[in-house]
Amino acid sequence: MSLKRISIQVFNGIASVECPLCGMRKKGIKVPVKTVTTSCPKCKQIFSIRFYIENRKFFRKKTQLEGELLSSAGRNVHIGIVIHDLSCQGAKFSLNQKNISVKIGGNVEITFSLTDGKKTEIQVEGVICRINNDQSISIKFVNVNNYSKQMKSIGFWMR
Repeated sequence: MSLKRISIQVFNGIASVECPLCGMRKKGIKVPVKTVTTSCPKCKQIFSIRFYIENRKFFRKKTQLEGELLSSAGRNVHIGIVIHDLSCQGAKFSLNQKNISVKIGGNVEITFSLTDGKKTEIQVEGVICRINNDQSISIKFVNVNNYSKQMKSIGFWMR
């Protein structure tokens, strides 16, 4: 029995899942649980569902914004980056250069421009909280006032 990504709908903590074999919908699975094994009422196919519960406090928007890594590990550098997703509290980006030394817990500073009408420039400091399998880097912004002009600009841009 293999795990597959399937379509689900959740309303009031109850999931409706689609059978990966025949497409029949089954209702009544309580969320949040980590993994559930169930069977299709039509074809009797047995399958497992793993729920990934999103615990983020802020919406995260997928992007392809170009920017620069300005500092890392106490060094001033200017390395091109592509920001893959962005929220008011953090970002995930990849470096345009290979063999750059970064580590979890390290401080970085990035700059980029939003694609709003003003091309608002954002410059933020962050701490590296994850280096992903695809070599993208996830950071959490630090020393940020959520009511600052930059964070308000990000918030409005993400709408």
